[in-house]
Amino acid sequence: MEASGKSFEPETIKVMIGVNNTVRWINPDYIAHWIGADDQSDPEFYNATGGEQGSKLIAPGDFFEYTFTRAGEFGYHGKPSMRGTVIVVESEK
Repeated sequence: MEASGKSFEPETIKVMIGVNNTVRWINPDYIAHWIGADDQSDPEFYNATGGEQGSKLIAPGDFFEYTFTRAGEFGYHGKPSMRGTVIVVESEK
């Protein structure tokens, strides 16, 4: 995922637990960007992105990485109006 300009690219990504469930948000821009979970549907993701403090800063040229361990649809946002979604599905057995 890239955070540049006014949007996350791609806006939606689908991952599978145990296969490709680590997502990396990269900031290729020359200014800092923020990321914050929309809610506490995945408490660990919520806390990793700033929790009650708001959002996590991704400096220019830096990245933020998170490994999802529960299935669901998890929204996140940046500032001022950047939005994205990670869809996490159970592994196929």
